[in-house]
Amino acid sequence: MGEDGRTFLQTRLATYALVIFLFYIPYFPIFYLIWSGDPAVGTRAALAHATDPSAWGLGLVHLTFMLTTRLRVWSVATLAVLDVLLNALIGVAFSAIVLHHPHALVALLEGLLALASLLWLRALLVPSSVMRSLLVGLLVCGAPAIVLFSEREHFASCSLAWSTLVPLFLNWAVMIVAFSAYASSVLYGLRRQVQKAQRYGQYTLLEKLGEGGMGVVYRARHAMLRRPTALKLLNGSSGESSLVRFEQEVQLMAELSHRSAVTVYDYGRTAEGVFYYAMEYLDGVDLEGLVELAGPQPPERVIHLLRQAAGALGEAHARGLIHRDIKPGNVFLCSDACESDLVKVLDFGLVKDSRRQGSAHDTGEHTLLGTPLYMSPESISTPALVDARSDLYSLAAVGYLLLCGKPVFSGKTVVEICAHHLFTEPEPPARREPGLHAPELEAVILRCLAKQPGARFSDAAAFETALAGCAGAGDWTPQSARRWWSSHRPAIEARRAARAMRALPSSLEQNRTVAIVDCSDVLV
Repeated sequence: MGEDGRTFLQTRLATYALVIFLFYIPYFPIFYLIWSGDPAVGTRAALAHATDPSAWGLGLVHLTFMLTTRLRVWSVATLAVLDVLLNALIGVAFSAIVLHHPHALVALLEGLLALASLLWLRALLVPSSVMRSLLVGLLVCGAPAIVLFSEREHFASCSLAWSTLVPLFLNWAVMIVAFSAYASSVLYGLRRQVQKAQRYGQYTLLEKLGEGGMGVVYRARHAMLRRPTALKLLNGSSGESSLVRFEQEVQLMAELSHRSAVTVYDYGRTAEGVFYYAMEYLDGVDLEGLVELAGPQPPERVIHLLRQAAGALGEAHARGLIHRDIKPGNVFLCSDACESDLVKVLDFGLVKDSRRQGSAHDTGEHTLLGTPLYMSPESISTPALVDARSDLYSLAAVGYLLLCGKPVFSGKTVVEICAHHLFTEPEPPARREPGLHAPELEAVILRCLAKQPGARFSDAAAFETALAGCAGAGDWTPQSARRWWSSHRPAIEARRAARAMRALPSSLEQNRTVAIVDCSDVLV
């Protein structure tokens, strides 16, 4: 069992423990309401059973286990032992309930029903082999069976003879254990089959990370290598043009060697015809998530991040590649054991390759491509003529968001936002973010947000040099980054888990990549 299997097992055991705890909350109050009205039992006896310390103690044990799994990582061996131990405690607790119950026969039948429900629930939730399920089932039902044999006089008042009661209990206990073990084996086998079906080449899909217009990205595991991997799959409904763009994207990414460019490991096509490529898995948060979680960033950190992104774009531009979709969601911030705050530029699916003018994969001259909040004026008015300075405009717009916590322009529609990019002068960040004092950085960003490309920096290298000359450049140290990641890591993990559950791209329409054919009609 690998790390992913261990995580899955720990999560499922925690869920199982939580369900067991929740079982106690309604059971005992309902028990009191039912039995306190029975003249043969009375209020005092019903209350004594409803507050039985052995039962509530077991509930607290399971609650503690569930909470502990959120705070630390358990080994597979520890989880296996805890699985057996916690289920054995269930049998012990139910034995105590049976002995303290005011009606012995009802208690025995209720206990069988409850144990059957819990064992079948475990079969549904916890991945388990047949032998382990049999062991757990025997431990759960074994304690009540011991009570039945050792406390024969306790059941003397039952309407059934002891010689009938014992075979009846054993018969149902055996069927409960056998059925739960069989159900576990079936579900366990189905999960293994699903994993096998989710293999693409040497990669097994683990969880969905995100989805775009052209492909879906999963966290994946290589059959032999242990390095974390992200796998991008081409959407099954994509046409020939999307396939060409998909192949172009992986080929262009493989050309880049800058440390802020994503490393591509592999590319292939499955026997079923699904195209995919494997790249390094990034542990962190994109700049959109960074602002959502932590708000505006200090100027020295903004300089640190923009310089890295500019370096990656500089290499791409030197090779004749224009990204055309620089936005916060495509600039990823990661942290590992060697370095914190390492920027990675993502998604080269809309790249314009100036070395292949007129080739089949080039976008038509009347197609508007990009993300409205971060598109340069020329990418809206004359998309066929965009050059490297268009990427600088978009990167400056990202820097503006980092400084202010708000995009340069906003609007109710895509057309309104595009009009702002064409005709509205951006408001200086210092006016929008009280307390911000970074005049040099502000001037660099506003220069790159100029409407005319000629008024901006000539290339990414000049932009990076200007950033390096700003006050505060170099003040964001590795120690600063480590402190930030230490305090924000839980929130980042929670956000990633929430997005994985939804498995959806950003809900902000204005922040999505769009493609509008014949954009001249839109602008009119």
